[in-house]
Amino acid sequence: MQRVLLFLILSGAIASPSFAQAKATANTKSRNYCDCLDGLQTCNRSLLTGTQSSDVSNLQHAENLSQCLTGYGVCDHSALTAAELNEVTLVEQRRNLLACETTIGICNESLLMPTQAEQVAQIQKEQNRLNCETGVAACDYSLLNASEAAKVHALERQHNLLSCLTGQVLCDESMLTPAQAAEVVRINHRLNFVAPRRRWIL
Repeated sequence: MQRVLLFLILSGAIASPSFAQAKATANTKSRNYCDCLDGLQTCNRSLLTGTQSSDVSNLQHAENLSQCLTGYGVCDHSALTAAELNEVTLVEQRRNLLACETTIGICNESLLMPTQAEQVAQIQKEQNRLNCETGVAACDYSLLNASEAAKVHALERQHNLLSCLTGQVLCDESMLTPAQAAEVVRINHRLNFVAPRRRWIL
């Protein structure tokens, strides 16, 4: 009996370090598998089993496809299948067309079809006309036809007259007609006369 107990004790003493080492190795491999799934640089593909390596490859492929389809992140076209590449190309063309039409995002006009290019040019021309009429953004007068340019110049004179009548710094007196200049002088004289009286009353 004593010999059996001694044998068990010695066997346990010998086996314990091996068991601890095996457990540490298993933990390392498990942690490495998680790192590979998360796409971390600490991933060591050589430590993965065949099934784990397949899982990681499938996940990376799915993430790359998602990035290609959404336009977020880096898209590796070379990793796509032929069917996926066709789908991604179509989505990228649609996304580019939307960017060109709305000026939101990066527009690559070289990717547009002839009919799309004509459509985008018309939208840009219309947007420019609105910019010229409202003054909210840059105006390219070269894109205006004769009637549009005449309307824009008339609106600019109206905006300028309003600026002059209200005493704004954007007033350009050189754009005023003699009658408008006289009206501005009269209004400004009245404002200068009323302002001191208001201060005196207060």
